[in-house]
Amino acid sequence: MIDKLSFTEIIGEAARIFRLHFAKIILLVLLIVLPVSLLQSWIMDVIQKDNSIVMFQETFRKYEGSTEEELNAASEEIYSVINEAASRLMPYTLVYLLAYVLSLAFTAAVIRLTFDEGRHGALSLNYKYGDITVINEHSEELHDVGSAVDYLTVGIKALPRLALTMIVVIALTFLGFMLFLVPGLIIALLGSLAIYTTVIINRGGFKTVAATVRIVFAHPAALLYYVARLAISSLLSWAVSMGASGLFLLTGIEVSGAPAIIANTVILSLVSLPVAFLDVAVTVALINRIDKMKSAHLLSFNEKNDADADS
Repeated sequence: MIDKLSFTEIIGEAARIFRLHFAKIILLVLLIVLPVSLLQSWIMDVIQKDNSIVMFQETFRKYEGSTEEELNAASEEIYSVINEAASRLMPYTLVYLLAYVLSLAFTAAVIRLTFDEGRHGALSLNYKYGDITVINEHSEELHDVGSAVDYLTVGIKALPRLALTMIVVIALTFLGFMLFLVPGLIIALLGSLAIYTTVIINRGGFKTVAATVRIVFAHPAALLYYVARLAISSLLSWAVSMGASGLFLLTGIEVSGAPAIIANTVILSLVSLPVAFLDVAVTVALINRIDKMKSAHLLSFNEKNDADADS
């Protein structure tokens, strides 16, 4: 039977993997996160300067707090501004969503790197007997699990499966919010966790979401690890953004144009490093839970065969 790793063991294994392959993760940041962050920052800067979108914001502020009669009187103006802003915003939104999907290649690469290196450490398995076998004798041992370019390729190849999983999650989340707020939020969380499952089991779509649900029901702590990852990464992004805003304010540099684009790109790239460690930890926890479920299934199967043989 496979042992369930404790919180300390999960963090320890995540630290080992992150430390051994830190240079590889840095290269993945430069190859994936940096260009994608540059594209996202540019889109946000363009949106903020678009005349139609600026007019929409001004119109919204103008009629904020207005009575129903005033809104009805200005309905033609409001609808015209909304339609113009929507038509201008749509292509930017599509490009931003494309950039987000591309950014998942980094997450997929980190997950796969964790899987490969973990099989040389606390996540190594002997499926025949269902027990953990630690292959490496020294925690500092670096294994040949592929280059940064190899994992870039892995991340890009995983994008169709990830996109399929995201489509399923969006549809289920929409249905969940139609029922009530809480089901929608739960489905959205499970769907976000399904990104990890997609890469680990190399499958996308509804089956991956269903597998993620089974994992969470069997081991609820897996979802808690992801919630902690979301909370910490959001806090890091906020703290770094506030620090950058303060720096711009002190130096008197205008937070728009090239300085804003560069600043946002640097912020997103820097935050991606600690977030990568959190992704490693979540992946270690998930793989361990999946392995434990597989081991339990194999054990029950073997016991059934032994009982049939005795009879």
